[in-house]
Amino acid sequence: MLDKPFAVGDFIVVGDAMGSVEMIGLKTTRVRGLGGEQIIFSNADLLKSRIHNQQRMQTRRVAFFLRVTYATSEEQLRAIPAMVREAVEAEPAAMFERVHFCAYAESSLDFETVYHVNSADYLIHMETQQAIFLTLFARFTRANIEFAQPTRMVRLVDTAAGAGEADGEWDGESENLRRLKRPARTS
Repeated sequence: MLDKPFAVGDFIVVGDAMGSVEMIGLKTTRVRGLGGEQIIFSNADLLKSRIHNQQRMQTRRVAFFLRVTYATSEEQLRAIPAMVREAVEAEPAAMFERVHFCAYAESSLDFETVYHVNSADYLIHMETQQAIFLTLFARFTRANIEFAQPTRMVRLVDTAAGAGEADGEWDGESENLRRLKRPARTS
């Protein structure tokens, strides 16, 4: 505690607890949590923990993913990085770092974006992020680019009607599964 990793008024994160430091005593430190509750740490426990002092931040790094549907055309995919860059650069508190098409996910095509907010103030960070998201929503809507949602395809077979492989329908088993069920050959 002699290093003074935080002071009264600093916003700290310790494990899953976070809040503003209210009092630093000889044996305990009191923090006011986001929900209004008081969190009391023994100073011995604090010294053993990793403390994130967000009050001493100068900038905030922000990373987020945009997920679009597989129905997105190549032309639309190529336009997304420029749309994102323009949306970030339009915000005075934001400094654009990068945007990349980064993954063919299970139900989406994913773009990762990284930018920095030139302030430690959480409210400025959230207002900047909201403005970027609203701009992207409007731009994607105008360009007919759809945001992806997790999807699954389920095939149902009407077994009561006697449909089966002879009719060209799937019977619920793959050829690989049928091979595994066949009796082993003996010589």
